[in-house]
Amino acid sequence: MNKAPMIAVVAASSLILAGFLVDRKREIDRGELSGTFETQPILVSPRVGGRVVSLSVSEGDYVNAGDVLAVLDSAPDIAQTESLQNQAIQAQLKEKEVFLGQQEDIRKQEAVLADAQAALDRAINGPRKDEISVAKASVREARAQYKEALSGPRPAEIEKARSALDAAIAKANRAHKGPTDNELAKAQADLDSARAQEEVAIREADRKTALADQGAIAGKLAEQARADATSARKKREAAEASLRNLQTRPEDIRAADAEVRQSREALRLLTEGTRNEEKDAAKARLDQIEANLSLLESGTRPEDIASARAKVQQAKITLNALMEGSRNLQTKQSTAATRAAQDQAKASRIKSSEQVVRAVRSGYIERRLVACGDLITAGQTVFRMSDPIDLHLRVYLPESALALVQLNDVAEVKCDGLDHIVACRVESIATQGEFTPANLQTPEERGKQVFAVRLKLDDKTTKVKPGMAASVLSIGQWKQSR
Repeated sequence: MNKAPMIAVVAASSLILAGFLVDRKREIDRGELSGTFETQPILVSPRVGGRVVSLSVSEGDYVNAGDVLAVLDSAPDIAQTESLQNQAIQAQLKEKEVFLGQQEDIRKQEAVLADAQAALDRAINGPRKDEISVAKASVREARAQYKEALSGPRPAEIEKARSALDAAIAKANRAHKGPTDNELAKAQADLDSARAQEEVAIREADRKTALADQGAIAGKLAEQARADATSARKKREAAEASLRNLQTRPEDIRAADAEVRQSREALRLLTEGTRNEEKDAAKARLDQIEANLSLLESGTRPEDIASARAKVQQAKITLNALMEGSRNLQTKQSTAATRAAQDQAKASRIKSSEQVVRAVRSGYIERRLVACGDLITAGQTVFRMSDPIDLHLRVYLPESALALVQLNDVAEVKCDGLDHIVACRVESIATQGEFTPANLQTPEERGKQVFAVRLKLDDKTTKVKPGMAASVLSIGQWKQSR
């Protein structure tokens, strides 16, 4: 039997079956979307440079947002911050000094202007009746004092001064001698008696209060007994004060001696009479007061009014110059300098706080890229973190299925190693198509575009980990071919 035709038929059938299976496999593959779950890495970098002095975490540790990860040497920045803070304080004090100085100058000049205006008003309106009356009374008083200076002290004044001296000497003698034994004994006896009476009154008040609480006697009797106890206490305090007053203190003796010296000097001055310089001073005061009265009675002269008006004008000019001139400019400059110093100090404080490297988000430490003692620069990555719940899956959707998928559509995903379906949601759809993977496609398939679709993990409690392979079962209205 010739086997060649049979072999040819079997070979042809095998080729046809193999081609069908390959086409079927390609059709199935084109109906599958698969990929690997990924997470966006978190790069932790300080905004300042420095030497690493401590590291608080290791690779694989889970940290919360705000946890300290590393500490850089902050001694130079702390010193600079303190210096800038001191400069800000000095600028603020200078600003206050300039402002207060300006306000004080303005206040003084306003007072000068008010006085000048009041003087001008008086010059224009003339003296008032009460001013003339006061001036006349001052003249009468000055004349009486001058007359007294000419006539000298009266005998009655000398006798009164002599009596005061005798009384001061007697008081000083008593202070030096101190109390007699009889006076001390009597004061002590009075104190002992007062203490005994107080003790009796207190016991009686306590007894009657207890009886009144029991209802044995009227409440008024208890109140009277307490009042008697209070009176006895006051008498005892008065007796103690009397005994203390009898005991002369050194300062009392010094005060008595000083009073003797003052009384003796006053008597000497009265005995010697009024001195010529005192008479001259009394006469000069009388002449000045009489001259003032004469000016008030004669009224204000035109030249005085003109002079007063000129003083008012000059005071206004000076006040305006203070409010609008260089002092105001100095205040503005001082304020600007204070704000600049405060801003510099604030920036330095923020920079110093950057010496402590903290986690910006919660997650796992994947890589620790520095060691203690390393000198790093600003912006250098020191840790790489990952957020376990910030997972996404990127798949490529054929152009023919693009219309079946919309943003926020729910996707069902099957992960290797998990026996349940994982829920995801469409986070983004590429706006431009691409050909991937081009090296595995046939020339016919290279004309078919795909669009990248990013799926966000919707179920945060699932056990999906970065790197897990997954196949998409459905996205929106798109279903995987079975």
